[in-house]
Amino acid sequence: MNRELTENEISWLKRGLKTLATGEYDANGRIQLRSGHVIGTALSRNPSFYLAQLKGLRVVEESIIEEEGVHWLRFQHCGNGTSDCMVTYHTEDGRYLLIMVDRRSLMISELEIV
Repeated sequence: MNRELTENEISWLKRGLKTLATGEYDANGRIQLRSGHVIGTALSRNPSFYLAQLKGLRVVEESIIEEEGVHWLRFQHCGNGTSDCMVTYHTEDGRYLLIMVDRRSLMISELEIV
């Protein structure tokens, strides 16, 4: 698989990434509030670096279970087990919205809606 993002997927990513600037994201409690970095990585609270990646993202793997409301995507920058959760937020309908980035490249690696 190698496809572009849908409008819904882009909207979810933008929704989650914009919370980096407002402080509404959670990232599973691993954020150091003073520096804005996730513990153990160099992830920034500034969303512009991550928002700029959206145009080039390609979905390389997906699992969509409509009846359960699950939508999981893996992008071309996903390493082998090297992703960190950067954003834990919610969608408009109340599902969890998780955005992961590759620990080494700092590129968006996964999106999960559950």
